[in-house]
Amino acid sequence: MTVVEVKIRDHGTFAYLKGLSSRAKKIGPEEVFRLAKFGAKKLKESYIRAKIRKGKSYNQIEARKLTKKSSGIFIPQRLILLDRMPPHFVSLKQGRRITEWARRYFGTRTVTGMSEVRYGPKGGIKGAVFVTPHPFIDAGYRMMLNRLDIVANRIANRIVK
Repeated sequence: MTVVEVKIRDHGTFAYLKGLSSRAKKIGPEEVFRLAKFGAKKLKESYIRAKIRKGKSYNQIEARKLTKKSSGIFIPQRLILLDRMPPHFVSLKQGRRITEWARRYFGTRTVTGMSEVRYGPKGGIKGAVFVTPHPFIDAGYRMMLNRLDIVANRIANRIVK
């Protein structure tokens, strides 16, 4: 790693750079929050692209200010689990919501390309459903990272002006 050291001897230049530093402290948090809002928007777009049903979880994806200087994107825990879970079988027992869902959407032989229901010899639903993850977080995160250079340029232009 190469380190470059710059020594400034001119007091006028030093004062100018010190003034830029104080302006950067004011502008930076605003832009970080704007980037977090943009990231939340892109996460919602990738959520829809992953063909996940909109519901309460969709509306809970949002940007929030954590402190005066930092912001973050809040995603419900169940969406993180939906994004990262390993493919697995879930037992279809009476009284479970997933059992009702499997009967409603897979009572006929439909293929959705997502989760898979096994059928018994008489054509009915077997006792388990194979569920797969719905990855959407990484796609939204990549869309947000593509925007970082634009935000960095905007911050630099606002500081220098």
